[in-house]
Amino acid sequence: MSYLSGRKSYRNEIKNLESQLELIDDRNLKHLVGSRIFWYRRKAQQNKKIFRLFSLLILCIQAAIAIISGFADSKLLVVVPLMAILVILIRGVIDLYHMQDNWKRYRATLEKMRDEVDMYLGYAGDYAGLASIDARRKLTERIIGFCRQENIQWNKQKHENSGPEDDAEFGKDT
Repeated sequence: MSYLSGRKSYRNEIKNLESQLELIDDRNLKHLVGSRIFWYRRKAQQNKKIFRLFSLLILCIQAAIAIISGFADSKLLVVVPLMAILVILIRGVIDLYHMQDNWKRYRATLEKMRDEVDMYLGYAGDYAGLASIDARRKLTERIIGFCRQENIQWNKQKHENSGPEDDAEFGKDT
């Protein structure tokens, strides 16, 4: 996919999201759903871009290491260990901030919310036969529930990989 087609699909997705939200008749509900959808959209996009940029950088550095190492008498051989350290550091940053996991988790939450809005707008699934106020209440509860669940997953991921200095209980008297 070229850069221009990527920008076009990004604009199309934003336009589709805005069109979907315009169909929600309650202003407060539209704001609640819209703010959360666009937050998850932005965070997924940021993590995706950074992850891909860093991964591309790692590939380029590794390719350069292979090329430089092919010339046994090259004076550039002294930079190979530094380049290897740079690859390790970049990989560490990707892992430390869980960029790929965050991107996928944020995107999955965004898609759940979009599907839920579609169900709400179509009075389908759990929304079938509900009065307008009940449908709005149910959508609000579901959207907040998705965000809460994602936050629980994020927190769990954060604490699974934390050391004792990151643990809230570290250093407390028992």
